[in-house]
Amino acid sequence: MSRCIQRIKYICNQIRRFRYRKGFGVHSPFAFRLITEVIYESYPYYSYSKIRDSKLESEKENNRLSFKMTKLLFRLVNEFQPTLFLEVGPESLLELPVTLAKEDIHYLYKEKFFSTGKEELFPADFVFIHHTALEEDLKNSKDFILNSIHSKSLLVISGIGYSKKMKAIWKDIQQDERVGITFDLYDVGLVFFDRKMNKQHYLVKF
Repeated sequence: MSRCIQRIKYICNQIRRFRYRKGFGVHSPFAFRLITEVIYESYPYYSYSKIRDSKLESEKENNRLSFKMTKLLFRLVNEFQPTLFLEVGPESLLELPVTLAKEDIHYLYKEKFFSTGKEELFPADFVFIHHTALEEDLKNSKDFILNSIHSKSLLVISGIGYSKKMKAIWKDIQQDERVGITFDLYDVGLVFFDRKMNKQHYLVKF
């Protein structure tokens, strides 16, 4: 029964987002370009085959990200070319797609970040938070991460559409005064911190 209710909620949520499909109704040039040329990008990158092969080889491991999500992260890194990519939560084999998008990127996940003594690499340019991250990790990390970003940083949070814990964190971060434009893709949220752009929240059918 709960699965059925969850499915109904998902369908209703997607209907709400329908008017924003393919960037319709979006007036911000930055938001429109991100939606149409990055989120909805359909170009068959050569790297996708390497990413798919890697996921197939590791299918017996606890790989928590879908191919669709992994491709989106690849495109985001490819678009914004961050210097430091920080992953919060368990490893999910993101190092390959991230380095395929930018060869000289610094890829770190939370445990490694706090144990390598490389805090001087901050501010982080791209932060990805897993929906499977432990609650205490998220609570302890949130303020640290938000205090360690800059105006061009991108924060990506997974699980905001189906995890009560992640949805609460998502709403909390949205309201933070340091946050600018946000994109709710249902399963994942994107947060930008450039306050030169008007604070705006977009629903995107992804």
